[in-house]
Amino acid sequence: MAAPPVPPNPEVRRWRAAVGLAARWHGPDSPEALAARQALRHAALSADVRDALAAGHLSPAHRRDLADMLLDGAA
Repeated sequence: MAAPPVPPNPEVRRWRAAVGLAARWHGPDSPEALAARQALRHAALSADVRDALAAGHLSPAHRRDLADMLLDGAA
């Protein structure tokens, strides 16, 4: 089975490696591996949002909706 493609974002690559390392050393269901998976999801989502904003894929209404969702969650 071929490995999944390597993500271009260095932060995502770093967290992906951390997930593998934590799973090998502490076990796949360990708190360390779960924390690394959560950090990987956060890094991947952040990179995807940054890329979408930079590429102009979102309309002004979509940007407003995204900002409202993110700011509402932080309050």
